[in-house]
This record gives sequence, C-alpha cells and structure tokens, in this order.
Amino acid sequence: MIEYFGTDLKFQERSQKNTDNRKKQKKKHRIGSKSYSQVSFEKRNPETGEEPDCIPLWELTHTKNATWSNTESQDVYDKACEEVKNKETETQGLLSDEQRHNIFQTTYKGTLQCKSSQPRGYGYMAKPSTGSERIRIQIEEQARATTAFQQ
Repeated sequence: MIEYFGTDLKFQERSQKNTDNRKKQKKKHRIGSKSYSQVSFEKRNPETGEEPDCIPLWELTHTKNATWSNTESQDVYDKACEEVKNKETETQGLLSDEQRHNIFQTTYKGTLQCKSSQPRGYGYMAKPSTGSERIRIQIEEQARATTAFQQ
C-alpha cells in the first residue's frame, strides 16, 4: 500500500495540500472522533434533560484539564462571555438561549474573521437561523431594551 500511494504524484500533491490546509486551521477541538452532539448529550442536565448551549459547549469541546486547545478558541469563548454579560447588563435580565447563540455566532465570526454563514460550535448538519428568525430576535431584543430603559 505504501508503495502504491508513495509513488502516485497526484496523491502526494493532494496530501501536501491537505497538510498545508490543516496547518491553517485556527481552532482545534479536543474531543477526538466524538461529535459535538454526543458531547452535548452526555453533558446534559440529568434532572431536566437540558443540554448546554453553544458557549459552555465550546468550552467543553476546546479545553482539556482546564487548558485551552489554542488561544483563538479561548478568545472566542472570552469575547462571547463578555458580550453576553454586557447584553444582560444592558437589558437588566437573562438572555434566551437563542440570543446567546446569536451572540456566540457573531463573536465567532468576528474573532476568527470567518466569512461563512455556517453555524459554529455544533458540528456537522447545524442549521443557520433564517432571516425572519434573526429579524424577530432583533425586534424582541430592541423591545426588551426599550422597556428596560423606560423603567
């Protein structure tokens, strides 16, 4: 097998390209072959069955023994937590899971300068919010901020 793959020029070029692309990755998870969904399911609350939202899930999948896999992953987490805290202070209340999810996605894209609209932190087959869902969330946030400001 080594003789076959070792002499094929196309294979060697593809292998080199894959090696170069792998080195460019800015984020590295630490869960091996386990899916994000599986980690989320395993870490759910045993009493309520509620799974962790995207921010704690990001921490679970990018740390091992309280050590981050790389600084970019920690930056995404720290900035998302800071943004959630600021928004909760601004609205004087807790944010919904959906709001936290949107903050995480925005922070992820801003921190890692990602252009893709693919949701991050949930793995394969994650669905992005539709345009109408994002507009509805934005309107709800504005209404809450207006109500909090008037009180």
